[in-house]
Amino acid sequence: MPAFGAPPGGVARVHGHHFPSGALTTMVTTLSPCWYCSGLVRQFGISRVVVGEAATFTGGHGWLAEHGVEIVVLDDAECVALMRDFTGRHPDLWNEDIGA
Repeated sequence: MPAFGAPPGGVARVHGHHFPSGALTTMVTTLSPCWYCSGLVRQFGISRVVVGEAATFTGGHGWLAEHGVEIVVLDDAECVALMRDFTGRHPDLWNEDIGA
């Protein structure tokens, strides 16, 4: 579907239908959303975020939950291993991404 892989603020349409609210939308991500993406979750009214792992980075979990967003953390071993491998091989890039 064209909405998958769209840039932030991209098209909020599927097969020509416009969805004015993300209230029935679940965001699924390997890693916790960064602060920018957390803001987009709030802006578009996404009601639930499913996170593969939060051991590496928790992002805005508390802030999102305070504003009524359901946070589901799977603590998936493959996601943890994927992120540990990435952060171990690219610490400079990782620190830049998280603003360290």
